[in-house]
Amino acid sequence: MKNLNSSTNFNVSTMLVANVARNPSNRALGFGAQVLSSEECLDLALRAADQLQADGINPGDRVAVAISNPVQATVLVLALWFLD
Repeated sequence: MKNLNSSTNFNVSTMLVANVARNPSNRALGFGAQVLSSEECLDLALRAADQLQADGINPGDRVAVAISNPVQATVLVLALWFLD
């Protein structure tokens, strides 16, 4: 998993980590009744990244995302950025 304290790579994943440090309960994602705080979003993305790596997905691999729920799709894309 990506080093969450690295300041050399500044991208959406590092922005999310920084946002959680400042405001863990702020709304990060929402669609309809489904709302995730920054902390919940980060937790789900990191767990998904761990699962992707356990399934053999590595940085640079091509991954198709076909999820009709925009919150789940966003979490999965974030998870892909947390791979290392």
